[in-house]
Amino acid sequence: MSGLTRFARSVRGAGEPALRALRQVADELHCLVAPGRRSAVGALPDALVIGAQRCGTTSLYHGLAQHPGVARAKKKEVHYFDLNYHRGLTWYQKQFERRRAKLNFEASPYYIFHPKAPERVAAALPDAKIIVILRDPVARAYSHYWHERRLGHETLSFADAIEAEAERLAGESRKLLEDDGYYSFNHQHFS
Repeated sequence: MSGLTRFARSVRGAGEPALRALRQVADELHCLVAPGRRSAVGALPDALVIGAQRCGTTSLYHGLAQHPGVARAKKKEVHYFDLNYHRGLTWYQKQFERRRAKLNFEASPYYIFHPKAPERVAAALPDAKIIVILRDPVARAYSHYWHERRLGHETLSFADAIEAEAERLAGESRKLLEDDGYYSFNHQHFS
């Protein structure tokens, strides 16, 4: 049994349809993307999984990594284009294998929300394929809320957290756009 088959069967409610879907995504990515740029440091990714958070990015990340023609970053959520951009492109390249004949990818769900990520991705990876995973927005928000509660970041009730969102995020996108070094805990965790 292949790793992809084991993965698809391990997903709750998944079976042969999930396995076929994962294989198709991985095969299509492998065929669509030219080999990644290589350097003495590491190969840049050919594809990015950008989220959204709590939509299944982790499952897709692990599922795609089972395909023999696909290589993942050394860790999920490299966060280069949002939180680690100040470290530079050489740091980013070190997150990937130096020599390979596979399609490289990484998954950082926050890329979909960070206001600077699109222009940074376009500059560094103009030919990269972007995979976006979406979910019913109410179910996603509720799951995100409980995730933040488990982490200890959220103390409000769900209704109060929704009510407080506008105040918590006031001006944060503008600050992120204006200052490359600015980090917003609220933007990442309470949006």
